[in-house]
Amino acid sequence: MTLVLLVLQGFATSALIAGAATVLALALGIAWGASAALLPSRAETALMRTVEVLAAAPYTLFMITFVVLARSARPAIAEPFGSLVDNRLILVVTIAAIEWLALARVVNSYAAMLRDRGFVQVARMLGTSRLRVFARHVVPHAAGPLIAWAVLALPSALATESFLSFLGFGVEAPAVSLGTLIASGFRAMSVAPLTFLAPAGALVVATVALHVAGAWLRDTLRPDGARPV
Repeated sequence: MTLVLLVLQGFATSALIAGAATVLALALGIAWGASAALLPSRAETALMRTVEVLAAAPYTLFMITFVVLARSARPAIAEPFGSLVDNRLILVVTIAAIEWLALARVVNSYAAMLRDRGFVQVARMLGTSRLRVFARHVVPHAAGPLIAWAVLALPSALATESFLSFLGFGVEAPAVSLGTLIASGFRAMSVAPLTFLAPAGALVVATVALHVAGAWLRDTLRPDGARPV
């Protein structure tokens, strides 16, 4: 029973961090991808090329470096903000800094596709501003696919949090997450294999279920004529 409660507590912590990181990444991705779609073609190309360059960077090294630097800088942050900058917030920002890149490409792809639709062109011919066209016409049509892609980003964020915690760069004691439970269970696997198999199994089941759900939503909510990115 104690192991079950620990796994549930660890899953709750991991899910909270992954969910918050995905929401932050979605906000960043929408802001960047939509801004690129509203700008002239040269500016859009420059913004999206920046995303591609950042996506090609060694993100594992970046995440570990960022976590270490953020932890070392945490004591220097003046109160009352110092108590808010704990390791979980650092993880949320770190994961979002990686996840938003893929979401920015998705947002830009759907925005560019909808930008060429007839109803958008008519609105532009009537003198409607680019920002108003995007808010009133593009966003409602792209909301479904964005929700689906956000769900698809959740298993990646969950796995990333567990990976960082497994290496010792994530959740710190006394808090537990799936990653810390997997790490402690791995060290005791020879005498108590369930301490490793239970959290590892929970992580696998959660990521597979979220991926399947996200893929189904993506195919179901995809606008007519849209292609997956």
